[in-house]
Amino acid sequence: MKKNRLVKWITLVNVFLFSTMVYAFGGNNEENKTISININGSKFVLPIVEKWINEYKKEHSGITFQIENQSNKKGALSIIVSHPEEEELQSQTIVFAGRYALLPITNPKNPLLNNTRKGLNKKEVKSILFEKDILDDEDYTEEKKSKYETNVYSRVDKQGGASTALANYFDTNLSRIKGKKILGDEIYILNEIKKDSIGFAYNSLNYIYNLQTRNLKPELSLVPLNIKSKQKDVLYFSKIDEVITLLENEEIDLVPVESFGFIIEEKNNLEIISFLKWVLFNGQKYNNELGFLKLDDKTFALQKNRVEDNKLLSTLN
Repeated sequence: MKKNRLVKWITLVNVFLFSTMVYAFGGNNEENKTISININGSKFVLPIVEKWINEYKKEHSGITFQIENQSNKKGALSIIVSHPEEEELQSQTIVFAGRYALLPITNPKNPLLNNTRKGLNKKEVKSILFEKDILDDEDYTEEKKSKYETNVYSRVDKQGGASTALANYFDTNLSRIKGKKILGDEIYILNEIKKDSIGFAYNSLNYIYNLQTRNLKPELSLVPLNIKSKQKDVLYFSKIDEVITLLENEEIDLVPVESFGFIIEEKNNLEIISFLKWVLFNGQKYNNELGFLKLDDKTFALQKNRVEDNKLLSTLN
């Protein structure tokens, strides 16, 4: 009887020790496989980031991802959607993963659509978007001001989002954009345009097109631009897929195209490197489907070099 009790006691001790080892090694290992991503208020790129995550998890079932949207809290990765200053570029470890394009939109009832046959040129777009004192506006008469009367909408953009990228494209800063500032996601700008017959804004392809039908949303109109005839034919009379193909292969005046990607905040994390490699080599094929552009060849080659051959890890030590 005593012998049986001793055997049971030894068995219980072994089970306890084994459980402790599993917790110590297995439990912590699972914890280390959680990757937090801070989107920094840039929700318009969240659909493609979520797509990458979901497809990646099909091949790496042990990884979990946590999406944060707090400017004062850093994740293992942070989203960046506007090109950083040179000093920031040198001090941060960034891997770009895709591109987005911004097109000018308005309400279909806007008289502006009938007031310009050739389309707006750069000076006219700037006169609509930005405060007057940044322009060389000697010929900007009251007649022209009335002709192009609009209510401009942009986003309150503390983290450097699409509105910042728009201002950068025109070599100025966010504070110079006229009009009404919208809190929250860029999708809320569309809600204002729908209600305002003279509303005007730039917004991302994935928001202004219906990604199921691939057509421009019927409650919106693209603002005519003074660009090449062949570019106009594609931009104004095609589905999003043809528009993306055009923008991936040509630079079009007055259409900002910006790279977006990830800032690596957590150093020496092999799971992060694995995810970023997958996004570059396997995730690009999902970009167009969700309204984003693939990286251009030069940028892709630079990012490829960063994540291969331990080059990225060496910058994180």
